[in-house]
Amino acid sequence: MAVVGGEGVIVGQVQSPWAVDADGAEVPTQYRIEGTTLVQQVQITGDTEFPVVVDPCVSSQFSWGLWTHVLSKDLTATMASSTVEVAAILPPFTPTAGPVIAAIASIIRLAASNARAAGGCLLLRAAVTPGDIYWAGTYIGSRCRAR
Repeated sequence: MAVVGGEGVIVGQVQSPWAVDADGAEVPTQYRIEGTTLVQQVQITGDTEFPVVVDPCVSSQFSWGLWTHVLSKDLTATMASSTVEVAAILPPFTPTAGPVIAAIASIIRLAASNARAAGGCLLLRAAVTPGDIYWAGTYIGSRCRAR
């Protein structure tokens, strides 16, 4: 879901909602919009074990000059094995020159391999400035999900 600023410019994004109970079971959840507020609604049942963890991933793309993305473990594994897939997830401001994309994709593929070996997820960050700086590393935390 894109977050659009006053002049129609994308300034961030919100990844798909997720929730997990104390037993690690996925809990159905969805977003809804109330006026100008994004609300995450979690569907609790009698089988839900508390506490329930929800951690919406909101990333700034342009307003603060940083693009951030945490990939799932499944997608991290895919990135570790396919340079073609890596090129598809690069931020929208990535230079389009073939050698530049190939170099960035190789770095991301190596970082994905390292993240996978550590049991984590691939974390991507890029600064939106002249001479963009790309960073790829391992994320281990509540936003690192299997799918």
